[in-house]
Amino acid sequence: MSRRKRQQEADRKGIILLGSVILLLVVGISVFYFYVKPTVKRDSETACRIDKKVPRETVVIIDATDNFNETQALRIKKQIELMLSSAITDERFSLYVLDETIGQRSQKFSVCNPGDGSNKSELTSNKRRIKKNWENQFYNRFTTAVDELTVAHTAIQSPILEMIKFVSVNTFLDSPAINKRLIIVSDMLHHTQQYSHYLGSMDYTKFSKTSYALAMQPLLEGVDVQIFYLIREKNISLQNRGHIEFWNQHILVNNGFVSSVKTVN
Repeated sequence: MSRRKRQQEADRKGIILLGSVILLLVVGISVFYFYVKPTVKRDSETACRIDKKVPRETVVIIDATDNFNETQALRIKKQIELMLSSAITDERFSLYVLDETIGQRSQKFSVCNPGDGSNKSELTSNKRRIKKNWENQFYNRFTTAVDELTVAHTAIQSPILEMIKFVSVNTFLDSPAINKRLIIVSDMLHHTQQYSHYLGSMDYTKFSKTSYALAMQPLLEGVDVQIFYLIREKNISLQNRGHIEFWNQHILVNNGFVSSVKTVN
């Protein structure tokens, strides 16, 4: 073999070797970041990221101004469990209790989904420990609180409009999340001294012209509202399409949207 051919062969082998090294380097870096990337630092109490990254903000309002029947309590529990199991990693969940008075005490707690480890490798992670932490810090804490709320309640007022406005300011206004959703578990029968679905018209156009309506405007820019509509047998005549349309208009006028209304009887 001539010197020129030997040099060309050496150059070809060198290029192949260099390409192989680069390929192995790329694969190694990819494996590192997928399996062995640094652990995200989280708050020990809430399991939320220290850097405050939140891909989705979810608020759940449980109406505690009236009773749940046994079937409704079971249905809500299963829906909440499903929602938590399908949560996005780092999604933040805040639980609010709708009672006669609205304020800071209305927010029961706020926790983030640290991930259940299902996307981790057995080679680099203790999946059982990750799952256990997920249950203790996130899943069980939320479901236990919901269980405590779906028991007997009695209240004179049901300030749903006030609660939606309070949540919009207290949680959504300064949330860094692009995606925001509001889950409301309620019969949606608003009742206060200023305005009541039991006594007044459910015509939203008329309501919107009142001073009370102006005072109750929430900040729902881009918020996805999902309603679990608790049917009350004693109030079935009030819970109709006109009632649902009242809330649909209220959400739309204030820049949110109602993506679903699920009847719970």
